Amino acid sequence: MKFKKSSLLVRFFAMAFACALPVQALAHPHGWIEIRMQLIFDDSGKVSALTHEWIQDEFTSAYNLEGTDKDGDGKPDRSELEILAAEFMENLSRENYFLDIQQEEKLLSMTYGSDASLTLEGLKLNLKFTTKLQNPVSIQQNALKYAFYDPTFYIEMLHVEGDKPITLVNAPKGCGWELEPPDPNPDLAAYALSLGVNESGGTSLGQHFAEWATIKCK
Repeated sequence: MKFKKSSLLVRFFAMAFACALPVQALAHPHGWIEIRMQLIFDDSGKVSALTHEWIQDEFTSAYNLEGTDKDGDGKPDRSELEILAAEFMENLSRENYFLDIQQEEKLLSMTYGSDASLTLEGLKLNLKFTTKLQNPVSIQQNALKYAFYDPTFYIEMLHVEGDKPITLVNAPKGCGWELEPPDPNPDLAAYALSLGVNESGGTSLGQHFAEWATIKCK
């Protein structure tokens, strides 16, 4: 069953990342994306790029794989996955990859994503791509913070649990990261639970369910 696109995330993905869920799935969120990140430091010790790995839930993956097995061998065609990856990247770029990245409460700008690849691992689609900061930043004095979230909380976006959710590549000594789990107001949590598939909680709901990462160097 395919539902109407009810959030910015689903809408901007067009036929990508739309949800195929059981009828009994009534409460927000209705889809899930797990994220694994690499933060790349340049030779001067500044954060210069981010490598993203987005893992879709099985329902969303199944929806997006419809029509991709052209030769009937039971696997999605490589060419179809390449087309789908390009669609993902085009739509994601319009919303800054649903990434709020900042230093000292100042939003940082990124370049268009590159090196996109889409693979099927088990029953889940895995999208990998790289974005670069327009201006690399030093975090020796001031920490870097970021969060991924769908503004309407139609889809939940959290780092993977356990297996290296964040990796710092070429980082100076003394650098590390922390994850702050979502801590929404109980009334907002109850409100999200009350929302049906075709109902919107507005474009400010998702930020209250965001998981924030802090990257800092001593």
